[in-house]
Amino acid sequence: WRAAFNTLLDIAHEVSVPGREAERRSVTENLMSLLSPDQSSAVKERALRLLSLIVPEGFDVDPIAELLEDPDLREKARACLEEIGTPEARAALCGALDSTDPEVVTAILNSLREAGPEGCAQKIRSLMEGDNPVTRVAAARALATIPNPEVRGDFRKVVELSSPETRVDAERAFLTYLEELEGK
Repeated sequence: WRAAFNTLLDIAHEVSVPGREAERRSVTENLMSLLSPDQSSAVKERALRLLSLIVPEGFDVDPIAELLEDPDLREKARACLEEIGTPEARAALCGALDSTDPEVVTAILNSLREAGPEGCAQKIRSLMEGDNPVTRVAAARALATIPNPEVRGDFRKVVELSSPETRVDAERAFLTYLEELEGK
């Protein structure tokens, strides 16, 4: 498997350069087929590692998003979508914010902070008002880089409702937001 993976990695690197868009889409389609339910978790993990390098903008990432519901592959799928960073990947992450597991939601919020929360701001803003202090702070961090004056009160509330364990992170998110707001 290692030699095969390294060969596929070389192919992924070859098709990820400008001018090879058709080949990139073809390789992406083939690798996406490795995420089918009949494949083993090990094969899916390796496919996710490769897909994070080559999925082009405009490509359907639903097979990866479906793995966000698999407890064994959830973290790898989340990281893959974060690294892909296309609007489709961000939308898939945004859709996964409906999870009832606060740890999953917090991890996805952290990914959206890195990949960009565009298109998901309202959903993230609603999480700033949730019951879990860790999730509230993660939501505040995810929105901190969007200088929207309308959410200033929401950031203050996150700081006020923070627990002793989350207070510093809540204040940092608020300060980041204020710096972004001042810069605009």
